[in-house]
Amino acid sequence: MVKNELDAIIVALRECGCDVVQADFITLIVGRGATHEGSGDGQTYLLQYGDRELSDDQVTFFRNWRGHFAVVTTPFDALDAVGIIDER
Repeated sequence: MVKNELDAIIVALRECGCDVVQADFITLIVGRGATHEGSGDGQTYLLQYGDRELSDDQVTFFRNWRGHFAVVTTPFDALDAVGIIDER
């Protein structure tokens, strides 16, 4: 059962084959594309849910982060951030 928008985001990502982990520092860590055996070109995405401001620690981290990061508020935003919307 989907209780809120964050739950809807997680369900949408998982239904498209993504691995999704909720974390403290960043809302979601999303894995996409690699097999569980470690082969393939997997990608990791860091997604921050909501429109609240990032903490000072988060701002510092993401200034130096070379990977993918996006702020999302809807399932559409999340699917677009991990490149699934472009494939449909």
